[in-house]
Amino acid sequence: EKNKIRAEEQWNSNYELAKKYYEEHGDLAIPTDYKDPETGMDLGQWISNQRTTYKAYLAGEENPERKMTKDRIEQLNAIGMIWDATELGRE
Repeated sequence: EKNKIRAEEQWNSNYELAKKYYEEHGDLAIPTDYKDPETGMDLGQWISNQRTTYKAYLAGEENPERKMTKDRIEQLNAIGMIWDATELGRE
């Protein structure tokens, strides 16, 4: 149960970094190797992981380690999440 709470807090803090990126750059076209300059957090990798988790969610595959929820999808959509990396012209 503690791990669940910690994972939730971690997701929320990563989300806040993504939101800050969105506010500064106007999009979430974050390069996969991008790190947040203040925290050193692998933000590009985190965004990439959200895409992977989302695809699994759509396919009905549950990964207890990486959970995608409707709330998270809505939160990411609110900051312009690009779910299909092919739309970025890379990957």
